[in-house]
Amino acid sequence: MTLDLAPLYNFFQLPADQIVLKTLINVGWIPIVIVMLWGAKEVWIYYIQNKWGAKIKKILLAIDIPRGNEQSLKAVENIFTYFGGAHGTLTLLEKYWLGYYQLSFSFEIVSIDGYTQFLIRTPEFFRNLVETAVYSQYPDAEITEVNDYTEGIPRKYPDDEYDIWGAEFIFTKNDMYPFKTYSEFESQLAGRPETQFKDPMASLMDLYSSLRKGEQLWYQILVSPTGFDWMERGDKEISKILNEKIKAKKG
Repeated sequence: MTLDLAPLYNFFQLPADQIVLKTLINVGWIPIVIVMLWGAKEVWIYYIQNKWGAKIKKILLAIDIPRGNEQSLKAVENIFTYFGGAHGTLTLLEKYWLGYYQLSFSFEIVSIDGYTQFLIRTPEFFRNLVETAVYSQYPDAEITEVNDYTEGIPRKYPDDEYDIWGAEFIFTKNDMYPFKTYSEFESQLAGRPETQFKDPMASLMDLYSSLRKGEQLWYQILVSPTGFDWMERGDKEISKILNEKIKAKKG
């Protein structure tokens, strides 16, 4: 068996422009086709997800907690944990053909003309889950379905009547890190209520109540339930912090 390298040698003896041209003709179409297939897949997913998402009815629930019904910040953490029950594992058929995706919740604090309201925006079929989560920690809470406060606001700007400003908060670190822990709001002198900061949102609430007529402030936190795949990434991040060598999986 002999290997004839003459054709390859002759190929590289050609002028540079011919080498480039022949390469593009013979194999240059491959990355183009790959990019086109990837683009077609992304367009298809965008289309079917929008089509499916348009069928999902969302409602807005106003949450009212009676004064004096104090709970620890652990209660709010438990509510967020309860929402993890909304996570669902998708099959390939559901994801790539039917357009299903993990639905999210929006926890919102809104002030309109100085009146502040806590709200949860949820798909309608998760209403029972939302109410159960809230009532489990705040049995005396009042939950009422209300109209969407965003409907009376112009969709396009600039506008003759409204001025608008907005910002988006994003993580500056790996998502394994907490953005803040409630323990940071407590004094080192445990057991002495007078040394603890009971309400970490007090400054925000003061800002909300200071709004004048015609002013609005919206604060929206989007939450998407997730599975357990983040735990492995979390273990790697912990090992990285502790300068431990990550053990390779056997098998």
